[in-house]
Amino acid sequence: SQVNLEGYKAALVLFDKALERDRKNLSAQLGIGAYHARMGAQVLDTDPQGHRSKAEEILRQVLVRDPEASQAHFYLALALNRLPTLPEALEHLKRAIRIDPSDASAHAQIGNGLIRSGKVSEGLEHVRYAMRLSPRDPIMPVWLEFAGNAELELGDYREAITMFERS
Repeated sequence: SQVNLEGYKAALVLFDKALERDRKNLSAQLGIGAYHARMGAQVLDTDPQGHRSKAEEILRQVLVRDPEASQAHFYLALALNRLPTLPEALEHLKRAIRIDPSDASAHAQIGNGLIRSGKVSEGLEHVRYAMRLSPRDPIMPVWLEFAGNAELELGDYREAITMFERS
């Protein structure tokens, strides 16, 4: 499926069907949690907070069953990725990377969190690392936006413009 609202909804139908067959299917639970995390983070409908809360509830349950589920840590961080809960989100992202060091999205999200919390140079390094780690990643435009925001904060307007144009 494509990475858009229709693709997310199609994936949700499949995850729901898998869960109907096996209520304990951890992959399906993770998928449903990821769906809600993405819907909340990308504000794809009128209830982003409702999606974030549902994602948090589901993904915390997944982590009780499998504390080493790196994707559950990643998506829980995505659901928590608001300023009041940003420190916990960063902890889950760090845990995701300890479990799966090649998770480029987790590196980029750590960078974004650091940029948003005033540690701009450190955050930009994480984003640049993600971009090197997965140079053809479909989410690259988002990472370029993170980098552009960091460059703006650092006062390098020429580089910020380059990042935003590439995004």
